[in-house]
Amino acid sequence: MTVLTLLIVGGMYGVPALNRWMGEYLEGYVPAGCRKPVDSYEQARKSSEAVRIPLLLGVAFEPGDESVTDQDIMNAYAEKRRLAGEAAGIALAKRDCFDAALVTQASRVESSPDTLAFVGMPSATGCSDGASSQSIGKSGACSHHGGVNWGSPWATMYLDSGAISAQQQQMPTMLIPAG
Repeated sequence: MTVLTLLIVGGMYGVPALNRWMGEYLEGYVPAGCRKPVDSYEQARKSSEAVRIPLLLGVAFEPGDESVTDQDIMNAYAEKRRLAGEAAGIALAKRDCFDAALVTQASRVESSPDTLAFVGMPSATGCSDGASSQSIGKSGACSHHGGVNWGSPWATMYLDSGAISAQQQQMPTMLIPAG
């Protein structure tokens, strides 16, 4: 009876522990001959993620963002795309080292434009109290009217529509591999 109890308790507690251990073990598993490409991919992906494109929806404002130009945004996009392209190129060259979802995402990155056509910058619509001002964009604009009322605080990136397929134009584009 004691042996049976041990088997039941071991089965209840031992199997989940073993599954957890195997999951952790397999999560770090890299097929033979894939360590270098996987490490190179991770380095390029992390470098791409580190490039911040200011004034985009979902990106926190930082000091200095008020003086960002459309060229700054275009340059940041091009650098982020270049680094993401490096990561994608590694994944596509060594498909057997990466899962199918990542390879699919890498294909999308490879086919995305290297540069932007143009950037629509945030624009002010007037003062917060409704007054108009010719001083918007200068220090002190609307200071006696509750500050500047921004129509949208976000920049809009426009891709060159000739560089992407009609199917891609209809779907959201994810440019950076998820980590």
